[in-house]
Amino acid sequence: MEIHYLFYGINTFIWGVLGDWILFVGLFMTLAIDFQTIWKLPKILHFFKRSLRTPSSRRLDVLPAWQSVILNSSAIIGVGNFVGTALAIYIGGPGVVFWACVSIMLGFAPRFAEAYLSFTYRLKNDCGEWVGGPMYYLQAKMPKGLKWFAIVFAFFTLLSTLYSGNFFQAKVIGVAFQHWVGIPELWTCVLISVLSALIISGGLRRIVKACIFLSPLALGLSVVMCTSTLLMHASDIPTAATLILRDALSLKAIMAGSLAAVIGHGVRLGVLTNGAGLGREVMLQTASEPADPLSQAFTAVAISFFELIFVIMIALLIVMSGSYLDVNSPVQLIWAALDWGWEGSGLLFLLVGFSMGFTTIIAYYVIGERCFDFLFGTAHRWLFRSFWVLMIMVFHFLPTQISMQTNTIIVSLACMPNLLGLLIFSSTIFRFMRSGFERIDHDSLIKGASSG
Repeated sequence: MEIHYLFYGINTFIWGVLGDWILFVGLFMTLAIDFQTIWKLPKILHFFKRSLRTPSSRRLDVLPAWQSVILNSSAIIGVGNFVGTALAIYIGGPGVVFWACVSIMLGFAPRFAEAYLSFTYRLKNDCGEWVGGPMYYLQAKMPKGLKWFAIVFAFFTLLSTLYSGNFFQAKVIGVAFQHWVGIPELWTCVLISVLSALIISGGLRRIVKACIFLSPLALGLSVVMCTSTLLMHASDIPTAATLILRDALSLKAIMAGSLAAVIGHGVRLGVLTNGAGLGREVMLQTASEPADPLSQAFTAVAISFFELIFVIMIALLIVMSGSYLDVNSPVQLIWAALDWGWEGSGLLFLLVGFSMGFTTIIAYYVIGERCFDFLFGTAHRWLFRSFWVLMIMVFHFLPTQISMQTNTIIVSLACMPNLLGLLIFSSTIFRFMRSGFERIDHDSLIKGASSG
């Protein structure tokens, strides 16, 4: 118990500082480009839609744009969005939702920068695969005495994937199946471990095929569940939105000093669901078509926007149902919220949760593998594959609370080199970003002239 409080204290201190730091970097980059990543979203989404229609070259070393988007979405939009949102609202109240949305929108600019730099400084590894990510642009762009930032980032990101993309996903699935179906959590972890081994052993292509099969189904079902419930109770939406805003900006909370805690939980939810500043999910885009850094940067922003909409839908559902007032388990809270709107839909959460959790596990494996290869080379990749599959079962025996607190500390240690790098490269990044937005403005003018 004492160890748990020690980790909790360290975690609270680090995230108190890191939350402000992440908000500062996001706000700084967003202000530097005149909020264009936000108010030019319609043009970004149009550019994204056009990039999806890019004809595939059918080369074996790259993924078609739409396959890359599904792989990326599998890592970003998952069961963590459900459980993370529920946990944040349960701890911090409805106001957390507002600050999470602010955090995600300010994260558009860092996401743009991470994707652009990752694709610009990508290279081919010994296996002939395109690889990239913050460790590669930190290694290429950092001053000579700071190139070790790349190693620090890769090492701690590797560790964080073992929790975020391995332990957490399997834990949520296991808890859900044990509570509602009666299947022991360990058995579920063993099943996930075996399925993961079968998919991962086939490499990136087999992982992508599995994500294509499962992700659209899971995402489609979850959107249908949330949207239908919100439509059935549309009259309650203004009340829920008012409650969120009042809780986020109330004078009483400011005077009592509790607003800082609400903002902190909101920022944490935004960062851990969106991933801006963490530099993990952009690694999945470096083997994608089209071979254009700007297209990949706009794709990263578009996916973040879709995730923002997803988080808002889940949050509205939870707040409208009032389940956060009565239930103290995030998984059960989601179940209660879904059942409130559409009786029996909680059962669908098992199917959605398993599909989302499993695709996140195999998508995050790719991120972990990229970090492992950077640190130790591709020749020993089989060691990481074996370790990843084994840890799905081993993590079952670890204390959940200490594991959660340890992970957030590790995430902060992985995040800092990347954030510092983005600030150091800011002059170059802003030049890229401004030229990119000038390009979509120019394309819009040409389209308007041709249609006129």
